Amino acid sequence: MFSPASGRLTLGALTLGTAFALCAPVAAQAATAATPTAHGKVTSQARLLVRAAPSTGAARIGTIAPGAQVRLACKVRAQNVSGNSLWYKLSDRTGWTSARYVTNRGAIPWCPSAHRAAPGTTDPWPGGGKPGHGHGKPVTGAEGPQGPEGPRGPAGPAGPMGEKGADGAPGAAGPVGPAGAKGADGAPGPAGPKGDKGDTGSAGPKGDPGPAGAQGERGVMEVKYLAKETPVGANTQVNATSPSCPTGWRVVGGGFHMSTPQGQDFKILRSSPDHTANNWNAYVRNEGTDATGKLNVFATCIQADRMSTS
Repeated sequence: MFSPASGRLTLGALTLGTAFALCAPVAAQAATAATPTAHGKVTSQARLLVRAAPSTGAARIGTIAPGAQVRLACKVRAQNVSGNSLWYKLSDRTGWTSARYVTNRGAIPWCPSAHRAAPGTTDPWPGGGKPGHGHGKPVTGAEGPQGPEGPRGPAGPAGPMGEKGADGAPGAAGPVGPAGAKGADGAPGPAGPKGDKGDTGSAGPKGDPGPAGAQGERGVMEVKYLAKETPVGANTQVNATSPSCPTGWRVVGGGFHMSTPQGQDFKILRSSPDHTANNWNAYVRNEGTDATGKLNVFATCIQADRMSTS
């Protein structure tokens, strides 16, 4: 550097670590570019993390989907991840991934020394030098390793029951059974003599009405069960109604059922028949701000002429 004040040409301060940091990436890129790129397949269950250096403590700079194909530039030994200390440098993007979660397809070359970390460490500078504080261009460090898989999320709620399938075709009729044996003929009785036809007698007087008979047993009563499902949104009030009873029928009972993973946010305000006695009502309030559910209201109907008035 030329200093106008002194009139002398001086060299700026530049440490050996800085010179190595500036030169090493150029050599590494040249060595990597000259090596054929191998492929690998991601074997993790969750998305694989891409790190800025071969270490789980390095910054996360991206993710790769499970089962995806990746291009591998080279490998180093660095931090051990579940028994595997190899890390792969990606060639189709910036970053590093742990070999614990990638199956390689083809030979993977070792990375140049400028990109390697000493076994059991994450130091990409095996010579001990570090970047100095001179006026050289800053160099980005090696990518970090893939972090461990996160825990599996909880199971979602069960879906609603599907509709009933159509009835199958009737089976073929079975064969006709054999005819039974004919029974023995009975002995014929003697024929009686034919009598003369008598005159028609006169009608007798009408008798008094007989006493009333005992009350018979109550006949079988047909009952219909009707139900209807109504969705309930977050922070809403819903007046849900069952299907109406058919003409000539009346509601004699009913109720409701709530299906929601957070039932404590639902408040039942009323459950009763309506004024026409044809269906059942349930009035509910959802106090939750994000919980939703379904309200199933049902009614029990019988024929009006079978209802007792006593």
